[in-house]
Amino acid sequence: MQAAAGAAPEGIQGTRIPASDVAALVRDGIPPDQIGEFYPGVTAEAARDAADFSEYVDSYGSSEPRQVVA
Repeated sequence: MQAAAGAAPEGIQGTRIPASDVAALVRDGIPPDQIGEFYPGVTAEAARDAADFSEYVDSYGSSEPRQVVA
């Protein structure tokens, strides 16, 4: 899967802001177009991308390592 244009897994493009921090704000109910009030330089599009990516990752369930049986 290719990372979204505005939010790579490690951070918001062009900033040092973790995508997970932005996604958490959106999950907590902050509209994407208001994220810039908390993090100047983060666009609404980048906030939506971060939230979408976080939702995609979370859709895989548990983050516990899986044991591979050979």
